[in-house]
Amino acid sequence: MKGQRYSIEQIIASVKQHEQGMSVGDVCRTLGLAETFYRWKKQYGGLEPDEARELRRLRDDNSKLKRLVADLSLDKAQRFWSLRRRSSQELPFFSAS
Repeated sequence: MKGQRYSIEQIIASVKQHEQGMSVGDVCRTLGLAETFYRWKKQYGGLEPDEARELRRLRDDNSKLKRLVADLSLDKAQRFWSLRRRSSQELPFFSAS
C-alpha cells in the first residue's frame, strides 16, 4: 500500500511540535506515521520550510549533475577503448623500418 505524501510544511510542523514537547507517539498518531518521523527529524530538524525546499532542490540538482558526469565519463571511456581497439588492429599493417 502506497503511503500518503506529506508536504514540507507538514513535516516541519510535526518536527517543531516534537521540539516543543509533544511526544513522538502523539505526533506520529496525528499524522498516521510509523517509522519516518526520526528520519524527518534528522533531515529537517531546525529548518524552516523555505530552507527545506531549497535543500531538496539543491539535492535534486546535485544528483542530476552527478548522473551527467557519470554519463560523460562513460562516453569518454567508451571512445578511448574503441580508439585503442582500432589502433591495435591497424598496427600489423605498419611496416617496420
